[in-house]
Amino acid sequence: MVREIMKKSLEDRIERAAPGAVSLDSIQMRDLLVTISRLYYKDDRSHLEIAKATGLSRFQVAKLLKKAREDGVVRIEIQESVFTDATLEGLIERASHLRRAIVVRTREKEDPEEVKRRVGVAGAVFLGQILRNGDVLGVSWGSTVNAVAEALDNRKRHVEVVQINGGGHWIPVDMSAHEITRRFANKFGTQPHLLHAPIMVDSEEVRDTLLLDSTIRETTRLFEHINTALLGIGSLYPTATPTLRLGGLQEEEFEELRRLGAVGDVFRHFFSKEGTFVDTPLAKRVISIPVDHLPRLEYSIGVATGVEKALAIAGAIRGQLITVLVTDDRTAQVVAAALSTQ
Repeated sequence: MVREIMKKSLEDRIERAAPGAVSLDSIQMRDLLVTISRLYYKDDRSHLEIAKATGLSRFQVAKLLKKAREDGVVRIEIQESVFTDATLEGLIERASHLRRAIVVRTREKEDPEEVKRRVGVAGAVFLGQILRNGDVLGVSWGSTVNAVAEALDNRKRHVEVVQINGGGHWIPVDMSAHEITRRFANKFGTQPHLLHAPIMVDSEEVRDTLLLDSTIRETTRLFEHINTALLGIGSLYPTATPTLRLGGLQEEEFEELRRLGAVGDVFRHFFSKEGTFVDTPLAKRVISIPVDHLPRLEYSIGVATGVEKALAIAGAIRGQLITVLVTDDRTAQVVAAALSTQ
């Protein structure tokens, strides 16, 4: 008798949920989907067993399980494994001051975008391990920084997210510093603290005037509270990375930077292969967190891929601009070689 009542109740719910029928009460339908899903996913019951227990057909059970996934009652997450190279990690850590090197193994002839995506996953895993309630995360720009944002799971911890360098009109909207900061903040369920200013202005006087603006100061005053920063690393040698090539610098400025020995940058602060900052007026036109803050942070995490960035990465390590490196194994091999020749 109980089985018959349950069967009748379930059949009534399914019938009323049929396309074109009067809509089933949303609470009743959700209860039904939760019941069927719990039997299948938590109790490990087969379609046939659920059908026998409820009096439904296997076809009806399959249809309800499909609806549960489509309606978001059931969410399936694949926990991707990212294999790392402990040997290369050890080589880089022993040759530097880094607290941690994370080197992602890649496959032969793997697509660079896939490599970047997997390095992003590794960066997201590390962030998930270290961030705590009340932390303040500073976010730079770059495609690999964005890959970390894309890979990061939604987190229940309360973490404030602060944009640490200005933006640029030449960067695609979905890759801008504003959008990347928003993506990180969304993952933590907090409001992003955006820096409404360009990365570089025409003169030191313009920069100083903008830094007095109350809207900009709302964000820059948070720089002192940042305890973890996530940085992209730009390369100037052998070729300039996109954010540099398209970033408003003139060719003669590139040539001057190379003449002065610059190999890379963090948000427009240029440094040599030894990690020392290049003496150039450009630094006085930049709107960003002061670079001397970086070595004082609990974690300054550099994420970068591509052997063309190896010299820049090694320079950032030597200059103590980063305390954690996340990269791929091919890049790491060149970085390790560069560090061993200092």
